[in-house]
Amino acid sequence: MKWHQRLGSEIIFTFLRLLSILPLQVLYGMAAVTRWLGQHLIGYRRDVIIQNMSRAFPKANYSGINRLKKDFYTHFFDVFAEIIKSVSIKKDDVKRRFLVTNPELVSALQHAGKNTIILSGHTGNWEYMKFLPYSLDFPCYILYKPLSNKLIDTVTNRVRLQHGVKLLAMNQAARYILSKKDFPATYVFLSDQSPHHLDSNHIYNFLNQPSYFFTGGIKIARSTKSALLYIEISRIRRGHYSATYHLISEDAAKETEQELMQKYVNLLEDSILAYPAFWLWSHRRWKHRAEIPLPALKQPAGHIF
Repeated sequence: MKWHQRLGSEIIFTFLRLLSILPLQVLYGMAAVTRWLGQHLIGYRRDVIIQNMSRAFPKANYSGINRLKKDFYTHFFDVFAEIIKSVSIKKDDVKRRFLVTNPELVSALQHAGKNTIILSGHTGNWEYMKFLPYSLDFPCYILYKPLSNKLIDTVTNRVRLQHGVKLLAMNQAARYILSKKDFPATYVFLSDQSPHHLDSNHIYNFLNQPSYFFTGGIKIARSTKSALLYIEISRIRRGHYSATYHLISEDAAKETEQELMQKYVNLLEDSILAYPAFWLWSHRRWKHRAEIPLPALKQPAGHIF
Protein backbone atom coordinates (compact mmCIF):
# COMPACT_ATOMS: atom_id res chain seq x y z
CA MET A 1 0.00 0.00 0.00
CA LYS A 2 1.29 3.46 -0.90
CA TRP A 3 1.98 6.05 1.79
CA HIS A 4 -1.01 8.23 0.91
CA GLN A 5 -3.31 5.20 1.13
CA ARG A 6 -1.90 4.32 4.56
CA LEU A 7 -2.40 7.90 5.69
CA GLY A 8 -5.91 7.98 4.29
CA SER A 9 -6.86 4.71 6.02
CA GLU A 10 -5.47 6.02 9.32
CA ILE A 11 -7.50 9.22 9.03
CA ILE A 12 -10.71 7.35 8.18
CA PHE A 13 -10.24 4.80 10.97
CA THR A 14 -9.51 7.55 13.52
CA PHE A 15 -12.68 9.33 12.42
CA LEU A 16 -14.70 6.12 12.83
CA ARG A 17 -13.22 5.56 16.29
CA LEU A 18 -14.23 9.06 17.37
CA LEU A 19 -17.67 8.59 15.86
CA SER A 20 -18.08 5.26 17.66
CA ILE A 21 -17.84 7.00 21.04
CA LEU A 22 -21.27 8.51 20.44
CA PRO A 23 -24.25 6.68 22.02
CA LEU A 24 -25.81 4.12 19.72
CA GLN A 25 -29.11 6.01 19.71
CA VAL A 26 -27.31 9.05 18.29
CA LEU A 27 -25.74 6.86 15.60
CA TYR A 28 -29.18 5.44 14.82
CA GLY A 29 -30.43 9.01 14.38
CA MET A 30 -27.60 9.71 11.94
CA ALA A 31 -28.39 6.42 10.18
CA ALA A 32 -32.03 7.53 9.79
CA VAL A 33 -30.93 10.70 8.00
CA THR A 34 -28.56 8.72 5.79
CA ARG A 35 -31.30 6.19 5.10
CA TRP A 36 -33.69 8.92 3.92
CA LEU A 37 -31.04 10.30 1.60
CA GLY A 38 -30.09 6.82 0.34
CA GLN A 39 -33.67 5.65 -0.13
CA HIS A 40 -35.47 8.75 -1.40
CA LEU A 41 -32.86 11.08 -2.84
CA ILE A 42 -30.17 8.76 -4.23
CA GLY A 43 -32.29 5.64 -4.63
CA TYR A 44 -29.46 3.37 -3.47
CA ARG A 45 -29.78 0.13 -5.46
CA ARG A 46 -33.54 0.58 -5.54
CA ASP A 47 -34.01 -1.34 -8.79
CA VAL A 48 -31.86 -4.27 -7.59
CA ILE A 49 -33.75 -4.46 -4.29
CA ILE A 50 -37.21 -4.36 -5.88
CA GLN A 51 -36.22 -6.86 -8.56
CA ASN A 52 -34.77 -9.29 -6.01
CA MET A 53 -37.82 -9.07 -3.74
CA SER A 54 -40.28 -9.40 -6.61
CA ARG A 55 -38.55 -12.50 -7.94
CA ALA A 56 -38.28 -14.05 -4.48
CA PHE A 57 -41.96 -13.41 -3.69
CA PRO A 58 -43.84 -13.44 -7.03
CA LYS A 59 -47.24 -13.51 -5.30
CA ALA A 60 -46.57 -10.29 -3.40
CA ASN A 61 -48.42 -7.16 -4.43
CA TYR A 62 -46.86 -3.72 -4.88
CA SER A 63 -47.70 -2.46 -1.38
CA GLY A 64 -46.21 -5.58 0.20
CA ILE A 65 -42.95 -5.23 -1.70
CA ASN A 66 -42.87 -1.53 -0.84
CA ARG A 67 -43.28 -2.24 2.90
CA LEU A 68 -40.57 -4.87 2.76
CA LYS A 69 -38.26 -2.47 0.90
CA LYS A 70 -38.83 0.23 3.53
CA ASP A 71 -38.12 -2.20 6.39
CA PHE A 72 -34.99 -3.40 4.61
CA TYR A 73 -33.61 0.12 4.18
CA THR A 74 -34.22 0.86 7.88
CA HIS A 75 -32.40 -2.27 8.99
CA PHE A 76 -29.61 -1.88 6.43
CA PHE A 77 -28.62 1.57 7.66
CA ASP A 78 -29.03 0.50 11.29
CA VAL A 79 -26.40 -2.16 10.60
CA PHE A 80 -23.94 0.54 9.54
CA ALA A 81 -24.58 2.41 12.79
CA GLU A 82 -23.92 -0.81 14.73
CA ILE A 83 -20.72 -1.46 12.78
CA ILE A 84 -19.45 2.03 13.63
CA LYS A 85 -20.32 1.51 17.30
CA SER A 86 -18.44 -1.81 17.26
CA VAL A 87 -15.15 0.06 16.75
CA SER A 88 -15.09 1.03 20.43
CA ILE A 89 -17.58 -1.41 21.96
CA LYS A 90 -16.53 -3.14 25.20
CA LYS A 91 -16.53 -6.90 25.77
CA ASP A 92 -19.33 -6.75 28.34
CA ASP A 93 -21.52 -4.82 25.92
CA VAL A 94 -20.76 -7.34 23.18
CA LYS A 95 -22.01 -10.17 25.37
CA ARG A 96 -25.17 -8.21 26.07
CA ARG A 97 -25.84 -7.44 22.42
CA PHE A 98 -24.65 -10.64 20.72
CA LEU A 99 -25.86 -13.84 22.36
CA VAL A 100 -24.49 -17.16 21.11
CA THR A 101 -27.20 -19.58 22.15
CA ASN A 102 -25.34 -22.90 21.83
CA PRO A 103 -21.53 -22.41 21.84
CA GLU A 104 -21.16 -25.86 23.38
CA LEU A 105 -21.93 -27.46 19.99
CA VAL A 106 -18.78 -26.05 18.35
CA SER A 107 -16.74 -26.48 21.53
CA ALA A 108 -17.54 -30.20 21.74
CA LEU A 109 -16.61 -30.76 18.10
CA GLN A 110 -13.32 -28.91 18.41
CA HIS A 111 -12.32 -30.57 21.67
CA ALA A 112 -12.92 -33.85 19.84
CA GLY A 113 -10.28 -32.73 17.32
CA LYS A 114 -12.53 -31.45 14.56
CA ASN A 115 -12.07 -28.38 12.40
CA THR A 116 -15.40 -26.58 12.09
CA ILE A 117 -16.41 -25.04 8.79
CA ILE A 118 -19.34 -22.66 9.28
CA LEU A 119 -21.58 -21.50 6.46
CA SER A 120 -23.50 -18.31 6.96
CA GLY A 121 -25.43 -15.65 5.06
CA HIS A 122 -26.01 -11.91 5.08
CA THR A 123 -28.79 -12.03 7.66
CA GLY A 124 -29.25 -9.98 10.83
CA ASN A 125 -25.97 -8.15 11.40
CA TRP A 126 -23.51 -10.47 9.66
CA GLU A 127 -20.58 -8.25 10.68
CA TYR A 128 -21.24 -9.18 14.32
CA MET A 129 -19.71 -12.59 13.59
CA LYS A 130 -16.41 -10.91 14.41
CA PHE A 131 -17.54 -11.31 18.05
CA LEU A 132 -17.56 -15.13 17.81
CA PRO A 133 -14.07 -15.51 19.40
CA TYR A 134 -15.57 -14.49 22.76
CA SER A 135 -17.52 -17.77 22.78
CA LEU A 136 -14.93 -20.06 21.16
CA ASP A 137 -11.96 -21.93 22.61
CA PHE A 138 -9.91 -22.08 19.40
CA PRO A 139 -8.94 -19.63 16.62
CA CYS A 140 -11.72 -18.22 14.47
CA TYR A 141 -11.22 -17.11 10.86
CA ILE A 142 -13.69 -15.21 8.71
CA LEU A 143 -13.14 -15.51 4.99
CA TYR A 144 -13.40 -12.35 2.96
CA LYS A 145 -12.98 -11.13 -0.57
CA PRO A 146 -10.32 -8.37 -0.74
CA LEU A 147 -11.69 -5.13 -2.18
CA SER A 148 -10.10 -3.53 -5.23
CA ASN A 149 -9.95 -0.22 -3.35
CA LYS A 150 -6.97 -0.79 -1.04
CA LEU A 151 -7.84 2.13 1.21
CA ILE A 152 -11.38 0.93 1.94
CA ASP A 153 -10.18 -2.65 2.19
CA THR A 154 -7.65 -1.69 4.88
CA VAL A 155 -10.18 0.31 6.91
CA THR A 156 -12.81 -2.43 6.68
CA ASN A 157 -10.36 -5.07 7.85
CA ARG A 158 -9.18 -2.94 10.78
CA VAL A 159 -12.78 -2.61 11.93
CA ARG A 160 -13.23 -6.38 11.70
CA LEU A 161 -10.01 -7.34 13.48
CA GLN A 162 -10.64 -5.77 16.87
CA HIS A 163 -12.20 -8.62 18.81
CA GLY A 164 -9.87 -11.54 18.26
CA VAL A 165 -11.17 -12.79 14.95
CA LYS A 166 -8.70 -13.50 12.14
CA LEU A 167 -9.26 -12.76 8.48
CA LEU A 168 -8.43 -15.10 5.64
CA ALA A 169 -8.62 -14.01 2.00
CA MET A 170 -10.79 -16.35 -0.04
CA ASN A 171 -8.07 -16.99 -2.61
CA GLN A 172 -5.77 -18.24 0.17
CA ALA A 173 -8.32 -20.22 2.16
CA ALA A 174 -8.04 -23.68 0.63
CA ARG A 175 -4.24 -23.86 0.90
CA TYR A 176 -4.23 -22.47 4.44
CA ILE A 177 -6.97 -24.73 5.82
CA LEU A 178 -5.56 -27.83 4.12
CA SER A 179 -2.18 -27.08 5.74
CA LYS A 180 -3.85 -27.12 9.19
CA LYS A 181 -1.60 -24.31 10.41
CA ASP A 182 -4.14 -23.72 13.17
CA PHE A 183 -5.89 -26.88 14.28
CA PRO A 184 -8.59 -27.19 15.31
CA ALA A 185 -10.09 -23.87 14.23
CA THR A 186 -13.34 -22.32 13.03
CA TYR A 187 -13.67 -20.96 9.50
CA VAL A 188 -16.71 -18.87 8.56
CA PHE A 189 -17.85 -18.67 4.93
CA LEU A 190 -20.52 -16.20 3.76
CA SER A 191 -21.89 -18.59 1.16
CA ASP A 192 -24.97 -16.74 -0.09
CA GLN A 193 -23.07 -14.59 -2.59
CA SER A 194 -23.27 -15.07 -6.33
CA PRO A 195 -20.38 -17.36 -7.35
CA HIS A 196 -17.82 -16.42 -9.98
CA HIS A 197 -17.63 -19.96 -11.34
CA LEU A 198 -20.99 -21.39 -12.38
CA ASP A 199 -21.48 -25.08 -11.73
CA SER A 200 -24.62 -26.67 -13.13
CA ASN A 201 -24.29 -29.40 -10.49
CA HIS A 202 -24.98 -26.78 -7.85
CA ILE A 203 -28.22 -25.10 -8.86
CA TYR A 204 -30.82 -25.05 -6.10
CA ASN A 205 -34.35 -23.77 -5.59
CA PHE A 206 -33.76 -20.76 -3.36
CA LEU A 207 -36.38 -18.10 -2.66
CA ASN A 208 -38.58 -19.27 -5.50
CA GLN A 209 -35.94 -19.15 -8.20
CA PRO A 210 -33.10 -21.34 -9.51
CA SER A 211 -29.86 -20.18 -7.91
CA TYR A 212 -26.18 -20.95 -8.25
CA PHE A 213 -24.25 -21.31 -5.00
CA PHE A 214 -20.69 -20.78 -3.86
CA THR A 215 -19.35 -24.23 -2.93
CA GLY A 216 -15.85 -23.48 -1.61
CA GLY A 217 -16.69 -24.01 2.06
CA ILE A 218 -18.28 -27.39 1.42
CA LYS A 219 -15.44 -28.57 -0.81
CA ILE A 220 -12.87 -27.67 1.86
CA ALA A 221 -14.98 -29.25 4.61
CA ARG A 222 -15.13 -32.52 2.69
CA SER A 223 -11.40 -32.47 1.85
CA THR A 224 -10.45 -31.95 5.51
CA LYS A 225 -13.18 -34.20 7.00
CA SER A 226 -14.31 -31.19 8.99
CA ALA A 227 -17.58 -30.70 10.80
CA LEU A 228 -19.94 -28.51 8.80
CA LEU A 229 -22.40 -26.11 10.42
CA TYR A 230 -24.74 -23.25 9.61
CA ILE A 231 -24.88 -20.19 11.84
CA GLU A 232 -28.14 -18.28 11.99
CA ILE A 233 -27.85 -14.61 12.97
CA SER A 234 -31.25 -13.33 14.12
CA ARG A 235 -32.25 -9.87 15.29
CA ILE A 236 -33.88 -10.03 18.73
CA ARG A 237 -34.59 -6.31 18.78
CA ARG A 238 -32.82 -3.22 17.54
CA GLY A 239 -29.10 -3.54 18.29
CA HIS A 240 -29.45 -7.02 19.83
CA TYR A 241 -28.80 -10.29 17.98
CA SER A 242 -28.61 -14.00 18.65
CA ALA A 243 -26.39 -16.55 16.92
CA THR A 244 -27.42 -20.20 16.78
CA TYR A 245 -25.37 -23.03 15.29
CA HIS A 246 -27.09 -25.77 13.29
CA LEU A 247 -25.14 -28.96 12.64
CA ILE A 248 -25.14 -29.98 8.98
CA SER A 249 -22.65 -32.85 9.28
CA GLU A 250 -20.14 -34.04 11.88
CA ASP A 251 -17.95 -35.31 9.03
CA ALA A 252 -18.58 -33.58 5.73
CA ALA A 253 -16.54 -36.21 3.85
CA LYS A 254 -19.32 -38.73 4.47
CA GLU A 255 -21.91 -36.84 2.40
CA THR A 256 -21.98 -35.51 -1.14
CA GLU A 257 -21.54 -31.85 -1.99
CA GLN A 258 -25.13 -31.71 -3.23
CA GLU A 259 -26.54 -33.20 -0.01
CA LEU A 260 -24.59 -30.77 2.16
CA MET A 261 -25.42 -27.76 0.02
CA GLN A 262 -29.12 -28.59 -0.02
CA LYS A 263 -29.16 -28.66 3.79
CA TYR A 264 -27.45 -25.26 3.90
CA VAL A 265 -29.81 -23.77 1.31
CA ASN A 266 -32.83 -24.98 3.30
CA LEU A 267 -31.51 -23.50 6.56
CA LEU A 268 -30.61 -20.17 4.98
CA GLU A 269 -33.97 -19.93 3.24
CA ASP A 270 -35.81 -20.64 6.50
CA SER A 271 -33.86 -17.82 8.19
CA ILE A 272 -34.77 -15.36 5.44
CA LEU A 273 -38.44 -16.35 5.27
CA ALA A 274 -38.73 -15.91 9.05
CA TYR A 275 -37.43 -12.31 8.91
CA PRO A 276 -37.24 -11.24 5.26
CA ALA A 277 -36.35 -7.58 5.92
CA PHE A 278 -33.09 -8.59 7.59
CA TRP A 279 -31.41 -10.19 4.58
CA LEU A 280 -29.11 -8.24 2.24
CA TRP A 281 -31.48 -7.65 -0.69
CA SER A 282 -29.21 -4.99 -2.19
CA HIS A 283 -26.58 -7.37 -3.52
CA ARG A 284 -26.86 -8.78 -7.03
CA ARG A 285 -27.57 -12.31 -5.87
CA TRP A 286 -29.17 -13.48 -9.13
CA LYS A 287 -27.02 -11.82 -11.77
CA HIS A 288 -26.46 -15.30 -13.25
CA ARG A 289 -29.72 -16.94 -14.26
CA ALA A 290 -30.12 -20.68 -13.86
CA GLU A 291 -32.84 -23.02 -15.08
CA ILE A 292 -34.40 -25.90 -13.15
CA PRO A 293 -38.04 -26.83 -12.42
CA LEU A 294 -39.48 -24.95 -9.44
CA PRO A 295 -41.68 -26.45 -6.69
CA ALA A 296 -44.64 -24.68 -5.08
CA LEU A 297 -44.00 -21.05 -4.19
CA LYS A 298 -42.86 -20.19 -0.67
CA GLN A 299 -44.01 -17.13 1.25
CA PRO A 300 -42.49 -15.46 4.32
CA ALA A 301 -43.62 -16.51 7.78
CA GLY A 302 -46.68 -14.56 8.91
CA HIS A 303 -47.75 -13.86 5.30
CA ILE A 304 -46.64 -10.21 5.46
CA PHE A 305 -47.87 -9.63 1.91
